[in-house]
Amino acid sequence: MIELRTLAYFVTACRCVTLARAANELGIASSTLSTTLKSLQEELGLPLFRRINSGLYPTANARWLMRVAE
Repeated sequence: MIELRTLAYFVTACRCVTLARAANELGIASSTLSTTLKSLQEELGLPLFRRINSGLYPTANARWLMRVAE
């Protein structure tokens, strides 16, 4: 079962585009956010982000999950 905190981290990461910016907004370490997002991807068995340069780009799976989470 996915925790609400994990979904909040995920939604913030989708909106902020970079891990650093999202972590700053959430008031947590970038490594904590990265670990949480990796765990969420593993739990769902779906790729949620593509990492290009320093940005995070939500996949179609992530966009669907974002609509459901909101």
